Amino acid sequence: MDEKQPPEKKDFRNQAIKKEARKVKARRKKEVNAWWGFGLFGLVGWAVIIPALIGIFIGGLIEHYFTGSHAWTLALLLVGIGVGIVSALFLLAREMFKKEDD
Repeated sequence: MDEKQPPEKKDFRNQAIKKEARKVKARRKKEVNAWWGFGLFGLVGWAVIIPALIGIFIGGLIEHYFTGSHAWTLALLLVGIGVGIVSALFLLAREMFKKEDD
């Protein structure tokens, strides 16, 4: 069937096959660029900031309603930062070691 086709169609078919092979190869290749880094930076930032803000909020409420000698806001801020760091490490591990099938 290929011998009956004019040479222009054979060339077009070969070019299309080569382009498709390049696209498939590019999709498989995991490329790390600046935008991926910025996205990951933002993801880690939010993963740390949200628990820290929650800790500050809860600590402020505790200090407002239950006065005492302990600095609950500072203590829960540190707990929130710790929880955020652990959460960010899990997120980083999941992103860095993601299978190419996903």
